[in-house]
Amino acid sequence: MALLLLLTSVAIWVGMSTGCSADPAPQTGSAVIDTVGSVIHTRNTGAGLWSEETRWNVVELTRIGAREEPKEELFASGLIATAMGPDGNIYVLDYQAALLSVFDQEGHFVRTIGRRGRGPSEFVAPTGMTWDGLGRIWVVDAGAPKYVVFDPEGGFVRTHPRLTQVVARRLHQMYYSPEQGIVDEASEDGALLYLQIDTAGVETRPLARVERTGGATDAVINGPRPRAGGAFQRLARNYVSRMKWAVAPDGTIWTADSEELLLVQRALLSGDTLRVVSTDHRRPTFTLADESLILDAQVESGLSRRELAPVWPIIQTIHVMDDGHLLVQVTEVVGEASPVFDVFDPEGRYLGEIDLGFAPTPFGLSTSRGDLFLSPMLGQFDVPYAVLVRLERPDRDQ
Repeated sequence: MALLLLLTSVAIWVGMSTGCSADPAPQTGSAVIDTVGSVIHTRNTGAGLWSEETRWNVVELTRIGAREEPKEELFASGLIATAMGPDGNIYVLDYQAALLSVFDQEGHFVRTIGRRGRGPSEFVAPTGMTWDGLGRIWVVDAGAPKYVVFDPEGGFVRTHPRLTQVVARRLHQMYYSPEQGIVDEASEDGALLYLQIDTAGVETRPLARVERTGGATDAVINGPRPRAGGAFQRLARNYVSRMKWAVAPDGTIWTADSEELLLVQRALLSGDTLRVVSTDHRRPTFTLADESLILDAQVESGLSRRELAPVWPIIQTIHVMDDGHLLVQVTEVVGEASPVFDVFDPEGRYLGEIDLGFAPTPFGLSTSRGDLFLSPMLGQFDVPYAVLVRLERPDRDQ
């Protein structure tokens, strides 16, 4: 049977002006959007669509943490999830301290919610949070496992059992919509799984199941025990393919393998592919330092380069803003958090890159609301902060 492909093509070409006639010839970027069957393909080439007039700027507003007093502004580690509540306050869920702390937007301490323990309002290993339609705070405690519900002022309401204890990552997204209730993230047989929870705490049904991609080779997993701090351990930690993902406010999931800037958008309900976004502006190559480490890992492990299958990890995290823009944290130095993010519009067109001025830790969880972006970072001596910035977007009203 012949397969009929409906192909529509929309080409967008935008010149990037330097704004000065004495400057070199302006760089250009383009994006072509094709629809093949039911899947949209956005193909980006060049340096991005921003001009000097439309490029986003970043303004830091406040940092929370690393102060001697008050002690409430200290976090136990970089394993923190950040959120901005419907009340406008900043919420920081500290996994290691098993505590939820609340601050105003100037960074002043407001209160704490919960504490470490196994009581009704206590946490063992809190991994995510969201708010329901009544403004109540839901914290998932994967270590118990349970959901702990608090009223908008932080008073304990009730707990609900969580049917699975398995999580796909230490800190993970949750979100609420009137249509789907509360959506939680879990893992099943290595796959990424989303669960629908109604506000009575009943797990109603699983949503999308997305098979995990990437990961270390069998040779690396079953190879010799790595020496602490050795080349083989560093390669296994930093130079393997890993799947990155984020849930968008429109109820879709964006995924990518860390070694390629190829983004895939899927429907949350079905897992079906909706859009594929490709780029050609980042073509990483191994540096001399990378090659030296790979060679040392071969010698140390006795494995060949083919068995090690090292990759250069482009992507560190993916974040989707509430208007659908994607922020993709891209690697500058392997093994180090990066302040640089590639920005894509909701259709997947590559706009350009921004430098936040600080490096969000990939092990934490960032959040955004409107033009505000809140993220955890590790400062000097690995001291954890929560940093709030404003993204100034000249093109927002255009």
